[in-house]
Amino acid sequence: MYSPHEVKVGIFVDGDFIPSYDGASNRFHYLSRYLAKSGIKVVVFHGYRKWSDVSLIKKEPFKTYFFPSKTYYSNLELIASLVKKEGINIIQFDNLEPVLLQGLRLSHMTGAHLVNEMHYVVRNLAKNLGANKKRLKNIAALEHAVGKAVDQVICLSADDKPTLSRNMAIEPGRISVIPSGVDVEAIKFFGPSIKAKNIIFLGNLYFEPNAQAVREIFKRMYPPMHAAGFKFTITGDCPDSLKQECRGPGFTFTGPIKDLNALFHDATFALAPIIEGTGMRIKILNYLAAGIPVITTSTAAQGFPDHSCLFIENDFNAYPDLMIRLLDNETRMFSKAIRGRDRILNNYSWGTIARQTIKTYEKILARPRRAKDLRLGEVCTSHEPVWLEEAIQKKRFRTIPCPALSKPFSYAISNGGKLTTYLLERLIAFEGMPGAGKTTTINSIMRSDHRDVVVLRELDLPLTLSKNKDNLQMSALFLHQEIQKTERIEKLARTHKIIVLDRSFISTLAYGYARSKVQGKYPEFLFFMKEFLHLSSLSCFAWPTHVICFDLSISESIRRRRAFAGMPEYRYWFNPVFLGHFKNYYASALLKVGLTPQRISTDSLTTKQLAAIISRSIHGTT
Repeated sequence: MYSPHEVKVGIFVDGDFIPSYDGASNRFHYLSRYLAKSGIKVVVFHGYRKWSDVSLIKKEPFKTYFFPSKTYYSNLELIASLVKKEGINIIQFDNLEPVLLQGLRLSHMTGAHLVNEMHYVVRNLAKNLGANKKRLKNIAALEHAVGKAVDQVICLSADDKPTLSRNMAIEPGRISVIPSGVDVEAIKFFGPSIKAKNIIFLGNLYFEPNAQAVREIFKRMYPPMHAAGFKFTITGDCPDSLKQECRGPGFTFTGPIKDLNALFHDATFALAPIIEGTGMRIKILNYLAAGIPVITTSTAAQGFPDHSCLFIENDFNAYPDLMIRLLDNETRMFSKAIRGRDRILNNYSWGTIARQTIKTYEKILARPRRAKDLRLGEVCTSHEPVWLEEAIQKKRFRTIPCPALSKPFSYAISNGGKLTTYLLERLIAFEGMPGAGKTTTINSIMRSDHRDVVVLRELDLPLTLSKNKDNLQMSALFLHQEIQKTERIEKLARTHKIIVLDRSFISTLAYGYARSKVQGKYPEFLFFMKEFLHLSSLSCFAWPTHVICFDLSISESIRRRRAFAGMPEYRYWFNPVFLGHFKNYYASALLKVGLTPQRISTDSLTTKQLAAIISRSIHGTT
């Protein structure tokens, strides 16, 4: 079993993130924060659309990568290289499309376990909201594909688990139930404010089940309760059309608010009259944490097992009489309020949820990762998640300016309160057989006018070491020099789109592998690989986005380098057995560290032909 500190999770969040004004972003935000507080390495990979407040994200205890939306979906090679650099072993996506658009390939490229969070049963919700047969068939296909692709599904409600297991064709052991939580350090306990006569509703009103609930409140509860002197406060993102539809004195839409205590401090009742959807209603958890009496439906209460904390009523016409009767029994109201707060403190604090999540991650890592069939990605025909396309169409989110991200960038990193931007799009390692034309090609690139390309030359050790100590110690020295190269790459990545590496740590691994085979010391190489993987887990190496392997027959390699024959530092380059193992590493063993090279056989290519092929490869036009 893995210890908690071996869990290294990448959480992918597109659209809105922080401030978190809906259930999904609230979960991303607080789960990431409390996992980090629990000692887990958490890295958020955020599709940045200017809807998040970067200044707030910089204050969080986890590292965040920001990607423009185009990069987020189209340059998965770049994201994969960063996932590997961070040592991430679990990548997590919510809903269906992101798993197939990004998660499947990223898991394949990085070796990370793939986790899917399902906040509700998509097909059931779509059906209840009137989706046509074509849309429901499409959702069913997505569910099946995701079920085959992922290593684990996390859902928020035990009620959803059987349905998801059936819809996604997943055995129950691969579905975990981890509810959402409450920031109990922030939400204060108030209890019901009897004198305020204030009835509240909290939710994202671009989400149709919430919008339907507000219409019912306005139609069935507002008239009699307003006549009895009550006001209604509706909080959350809201389209203008709904505000116009539900307009009346004492029926106020506040929009989203930063501090929920401002909503709860004078609330008398909290409503959740929801009849569609599944999952966990975070609004109910927040209501209970603040000690506000909750009146809701059996549908909305499905994700919360302790119904004794709630007032459940499915007849909306009965809500006004129920509230009036409760006002005559304040003892019952406060008793429920205290019971609800205790339930939240004991079972739904984010600290508790984080501990449950860590245990699930440990179990995931204790199992072999499932093989990834990339053909499953073809089931998803959209370019972005459907909900995101709808949010853009409805113009739901406002732009939050960030001067530091106003200019073009490939990605940016927020860490420790600092924000750094990068232009790097492709980090290309030139690898392969000696004499295959790598150095000649490098020289050609450096002479050409490639203003967006910079070349980092191969590192050299002192000549005395390379001549006399061709052993594991020498390989370790080369590996540590690669750490220095990574620091140089970090600086160049801020100002250059394309960096070409004249060999990388891959050459050191290939050389060490081949030497161990020739010397009969393969266990020594396995020990060396453990050191490499340890350093890699500490983010010591920059992983290439692309590897171009210059291939060549063994006999031609020896012939082309005959001028160096007899030099002790090059002795292995003239050993056919060594070269065979070296060549084999690029052909097969390289795949074990998540890299698939582009192989170019240079036996019969002219220098000009090779240069043309490489130029296209560098700029991604092949």
